[in-house]
Amino acid sequence: MQLKSVSYESSLWPDLFNRLTTSEIEENEKPKMVTVIHPDGKSINYLWKKTQIYEQFRKLFNEKRYSFEKFIPVDKHQIGLDLTNNNQSLLHPFLLEYSILEKTSLIQIKIKYEEKINDYFTTLECPFINIFDRCLNYSNLNLISNEDKVFCFFDENRRWIYDGTVEEQKKKEIYITLTEIDRSTSINEICYRTEQNKQNNFNIDSQMNLIVLDEEKKVLFHPDTTWKNLDKWFRQQSMGKNLKKDLFSYYLKEKRIVVSENELIFSSHELITIDVINQDSTMNVKISYEDQSKEICVLKGMKVNQLLNNEYLLLQLNLNGTSFQDYVLAFGENNHQIISKEDTHKSISEFFVDDEHIVEFRIGILIQIFTSNHEEKPQEIPLFTRKISIEELFQICKGSERRFKHIASYKTKKILAICQLLTDIDETRFLLLEEDQICSIQIQRSPDNQLIKIDDYSTITQDFASVATIADIYKVNQTAIQNEFLLFENDFLLSMETSLSVLKSTSTIQFNVKNEKLPIHIYVENSVNKQTIDYYSSLTISIHRLCFVACQLMLLNPIFYQLMHDEKKLSDGEMCLKNLEAISNEVKFKLICIASIEVSIKYQQVTILIPCTMQTLISDLIKETLLKLNIPNNDLSMFELVALGNQRTQVEFDYTIDDIHQELFPENTKTLPFELETKNSE
Repeated sequence: MQLKSVSYESSLWPDLFNRLTTSEIEENEKPKMVTVIHPDGKSINYLWKKTQIYEQFRKLFNEKRYSFEKFIPVDKHQIGLDLTNNNQSLLHPFLLEYSILEKTSLIQIKIKYEEKINDYFTTLECPFINIFDRCLNYSNLNLISNEDKVFCFFDENRRWIYDGTVEEQKKKEIYITLTEIDRSTSINEICYRTEQNKQNNFNIDSQMNLIVLDEEKKVLFHPDTTWKNLDKWFRQQSMGKNLKKDLFSYYLKEKRIVVSENELIFSSHELITIDVINQDSTMNVKISYEDQSKEICVLKGMKVNQLLNNEYLLLQLNLNGTSFQDYVLAFGENNHQIISKEDTHKSISEFFVDDEHIVEFRIGILIQIFTSNHEEKPQEIPLFTRKISIEELFQICKGSERRFKHIASYKTKKILAICQLLTDIDETRFLLLEEDQICSIQIQRSPDNQLIKIDDYSTITQDFASVATIADIYKVNQTAIQNEFLLFENDFLLSMETSLSVLKSTSTIQFNVKNEKLPIHIYVENSVNKQTIDYYSSLTISIHRLCFVACQLMLLNPIFYQLMHDEKKLSDGEMCLKNLEAISNEVKFKLICIASIEVSIKYQQVTILIPCTMQTLISDLIKETLLKLNIPNNDLSMFELVALGNQRTQVEFDYTIDDIHQELFPENTKTLPFELETKNSE
C-alpha cells in the first residue's frame, strides 16, 4: 500500500456535491399515475398527488393490513420511505415506481450528524450517492452549507464514501458520519492493488506465460484517521482477511517507523510506502531528550544511526537539527555510555538485554567548538541538556586555559553574551576567539531615518569576530534594518562579502542606516594581483577618498597607490566622481602601484608583495604581512625575517630598507625577497 496527502478539490466529491445541492425545478401538483408492486408481486397503478404520497401509502398499508414494522415502500432509487415519520420532506422529482418489501431483506443505513441520527432502509443495489442526496436535501438535519466548507460522509473506519453501492459494505447495518470540513483540507489517500479472478483479467507474455493482472484501487480517509481505523478497514479487505490479528504491524518504509494504532495517519504530498510486517521482526525502543521521551516500535534490524535520521521522531522530541551529525546517543537511562560512531552502525537488536527491560537511548547535542586555526580539529562536547549558559559552555571547553576570551556564533560570527542560554540559541557550532580577534561595530540611525521614533534603538553596539562579513551584520540585525542599508563611515555601501578584518583600523567600526541605496556601483581591480573589490558610493565622493577605501579593503598602504580610469591616471585627488567623463551607474577603476621598490615576503606556502620606501621599517613590513595573512601580530617576537640575497641573512626588526638594501641585494634590485619564519619554541 502507499499513502499520500491529496487536496479535497482533487477528489470527485466537489463536482458530485455541487450537483447534489443544486435546486430542482418546481413541479405542478396534478395527480400522476404511480405504480406499486405489492409483496405478492402484483403490480397495481394508482392516481396520486405528490403532496399526498406519504398519506396515500399509510392508507394503502392500513387497507392491506401491511405491518409498518415489517414492510416499507421502496422507490426506484432503492430507498425506503419512512411512513412512521410525519415530517418527511417531499422528493423532487415525483418518483412514480415503488415496491413494498420486507425490511429484513433490506440494509439499514444510519447517518449521524452531530447528535442527530437519520435511518434509511435500502436495497443492496442502492448507490450511496442516492442516499447522500436524500440526506442532504430531504432530511430534518437542518444542514447549512457555505463557500468555505462542505459536507462529507465517512464510515466507521473514517473512510470517505462518495461512490459505490451498499452491497460493497457487506453489512446488514451501516454506520455513516456526516462531517463538515474545510474545502482547503488535505485528506489521506491509500493506493493499493488487489488480485482479480475475473476471466479476462490476464495477459500472455512472449514465452506464453500467463500473467495475472492486479487492479489498482484508491480510497480516501478523513484527516483525523488513526492507524487503528486504517487497520480495521484493511482487515475487511481480501488482502487482509487471511492475516491473524495480533501477528502483523504497519511499517512506513520512507520514515522507517512501525506505527502505533492510536496515532493519526501522518501523510505527505510524497508517496509513503506502507509495508505489512510480522510483529516478531519488531521491538520497542524508548528515546529521550531532556524532559521529552517517546516510546516507538522499530524493526529489529534497524541501524541505531537511523534513529537520528528520523525526522518525524526528532520533531516529536522538539529537536530540529538538520543532520544526525548534530547529535550523540547514549545507551541506557544515564548519559555515561555514549555510543561511538562505529557502534551506531549496529542494529538496535544488538542492544537488547531481556524481555523485562526496554531498550532505551538518550539523545544529546553534539557541540562543536572551532578556533581560527583551520588546521585544528574542532573540539566536540556532548551535552544532554541545553539548559546551560554561554559562560558554562566556555568553562566546559576550557576557553580561559587556552587563552581565549569570547565565544561567538559560528553561523553569524557575533559574540555571544555570557548570560545567554543554549536553549535560546538554535546552533550547535561555536567559535572561540582571542581578544585581538574581535571588533566592535556601531549602527547609528538618525531621527530622519526612523519610520517610528524609538530612542532605545537609535544606536546599536555589537561585537563580532574579525572574520565576520557585512552579510553577517545584516543577518543578525535583519529585524532592525529590514529593507535598509548600512553605510560605512556614512559614504560607502560595502559588498556583502567584505570582511570586518579589513575595517579594524579604528576601535569601533561605524555604520549609518539609510533608507536608499547609493547610486554608483564602483569596481576596483588591483593591477598587480588582479584582486577585485566592489562597493557603492555617491557622485560627490572624491577620487582621493575612493582610492583610500579601495586600499583599505585590499589591505594596501594608500600612499603607494593611485587610481586609473579609462587608462588615465587620476592624479587630482580632490576631483569628484561626477567630474569624470561619461559617468554611468557602474564605474570601473584600476589600482596601480607607484612605489619605486617593493618587498616579496614568503610565509609557508604564501607570498606577499608589499610596496615600500627606503625609510620603511622592517617591523612595519612584518605587521602588514601578518595583517594580510589574518594572523594576530600582538607578539612579533614569535617571528623572524630572513633576507634571501646571495645568502640567507636574518634581519633585525628595527632596521629600515635603506639599512640592508646595499649590503644584502644588488644595487638595481626593485623587488627584495624575504622569508618570514616562526621561531622554534625550544
